[in-house]
Amino acid sequence: YRSAKPLSENIASYKTYLESNGWDIKQYADENVAPVTFFYAYKANAEVNVTFASDVSGVMVTISYVLHQQ
Repeated sequence: YRSAKPLSENIASYKTYLESNGWDIKQYADENVAPVTFFYAYKANAEVNVTFASDVSGVMVTISYVLHQQ
């Protein structure tokens, strides 16, 4: 989806969400490596990748969620 929020606000919001919901973050998004940055985290048998791509029209947020069957 395209977010109207600035990149820094998107990063802060997702960081707070992941941390407060028990995700183990292995890669932290960093606005200093824009235009594309991402979070990679896992919890139990699930992993999530949240990618932010900023341009002149806003920030495109892409969320990939994988649930590994055991």
